[in-house]
Amino acid sequence: MLLRIQLPTFKTGSYLVQSNYLHHQPTRPLVYFDHWAMMLFGGDSGLRRRFADSLRRTGGTLCLSTTHTGELCRVDDARHARDFDALLAEVMPRAFWIDTRRLLSERDRWTEYPPGDIHAAAEVMRSRRGDFGFYESVWTYGRRPRPGKSTLAEVFDTATLSTAQAVDLARQGEDFRRKAKTFQPKNGRAPAWVLLGELLRSTVLNDAQAFTANDSADMQHALSLLHCDYVLLDGGWTARAEGARKRLIEAGIRLGNVYSKRANGIDRFLADMETPASAAAK
Repeated sequence: MLLRIQLPTFKTGSYLVQSNYLHHQPTRPLVYFDHWAMMLFGGDSGLRRRFADSLRRTGGTLCLSTTHTGELCRVDDARHARDFDALLAEVMPRAFWIDTRRLLSERDRWTEYPPGDIHAAAEVMRSRRGDFGFYESVWTYGRRPRPGKSTLAEVFDTATLSTAQAVDLARQGEDFRRKAKTFQPKNGRAPAWVLLGELLRSTVLNDAQAFTANDSADMQHALSLLHCDYVLLDGGWTARAEGARKRLIEAGIRLGNVYSKRANGIDRFLADMETPASAAAK
């Protein structure tokens, strides 16, 4: 949860200085939304209020990541950013920014909570004093051409396309495919990489299964399953997660509850949020 504690204001020379202390720590249950879910809940006032009310009653936290901002910068319509900001405003201060780079670099052990991105949290606090919300500000900046530099949208597109190409190239190798076929998840390995290995296993073994730049972004969202209690992904990645769950449990790695739009997933998610004991029993 993100809290701002106001400290005394003081003057130094001609400048008025106001100090703030940021506390960035999530409290369970942790919830994570894919891009479509951020849009759905942000754009529907009834769903937005119902979710925010359940988050407050349970003491939970909505988790966000740089993958959200990267995907957001790719779209042409500012409405997406405003919907994101509407959702953020509804749940504040119950928000937490995951540092996905640290999540993948911390190879040695699993931690109860994901690593936090305090810089993103600070930017949110600063943006709340402006005319635009945090996400609309990021969207505007991320699409603005800069002399001699790529836009944030271009950087994200390049990264996701490179990942998709790397996966496609790797699965063409017979040795890599053989290792994927016999791969057994083990708790002694870095959990984030074990999870990715399981989620990508079907793609490696099935030539007919495409892996696109959009899948690269969805894969990053799916990493939240390691730490979050409720995760909304698209239908294909929800199926991948459920397919990997049994093998991961046997290796001592548990995933959060995962939902999509399929099979009445939105209603089931909200019902589980409102009755967390029944969701935990699954």
